[in-house]
Amino acid sequence: VRHCRELAFPYILKTIRASDLSMSLRHPAVAVLRIYDEKNDTELLQTLRVYLRNFCNQSDAAKALHVHLNTLKYRLRRIGELTGVDLKDYDEVMYLQISLEL
Repeated sequence: VRHCRELAFPYILKTIRASDLSMSLRHPAVAVLRIYDEKNDTELLQTLRVYLRNFCNQSDAAKALHVHLNTLKYRLRRIGELTGVDLKDYDEVMYLQISLEL
């Protein structure tokens, strides 16, 4: 037995991915970080992805990335500088999370 709440988010993502709008709905920070990573051989987008997947827990994210906590903190500051994103803003974090899933 599956509940609606278990299927709703995957259904919404699948629907958005299939539409022509999916790219235009992404947070602009995703493109900024992707381009920056390609030009500078960095992993800021992956850092953001892992940080968000770990519910913004810095210790857990640092462990998952196999980096020192200070390295993670530096990367998060750099992400903020490059994108203007406030990772303490719930709405911003949710928008980024959804954008990364698209």
